[in-house]
Amino acid sequence: MKIARIVPIALLLIVALLAAACGGGAAEPTSAPSGDNNESSSSGGGPAAAVQAFFEAVYGGDENIVDYVCSSSPEIVDTYEQAAEALATVPDTTIDTSGLTYTVTEENADSATVEVSGELSVTAAGQTMSTPFQAVPIPVVNENGSWKVCASVG
Repeated sequence: MKIARIVPIALLLIVALLAAACGGGAAEPTSAPSGDNNESSSSGGGPAAAVQAFFEAVYGGDENIVDYVCSSSPEIVDTYEQAAEALATVPDTTIDTSGLTYTVTEENADSATVEVSGELSVTAAGQTMSTPFQAVPIPVVNENGSWKVCASVG
């Protein structure tokens, strides 16, 4: 079936764009994982909650992902708008991020790195498929009290 081939390709494209936009390399944990990662606000929930909110916005089709991105990385917004357009070519497609985990591997007052890994569930044309999401370190910065995804930290 044609849809069954397009969905994994579109999903891999989005994952590859995320890794490229956010720096990609491996990260070694330098501190304990954050406490409650289930908070959904990037403004007050800490770095893990900010990355979770970003992923939910990206994979949920939120058109305001700029709200989750630091001011020095507008290219991330462009990258995700392109990926969303590619995914929109596959009708009736949803991506469930509830199988992802968000672990803070480095954190100080101004920046942090959150490792995202787990499993994504993709539903297209009435069929659901789970796919592994390889660990990706996501840099975040604290801008005026709100944690935001950033292309690089430093």
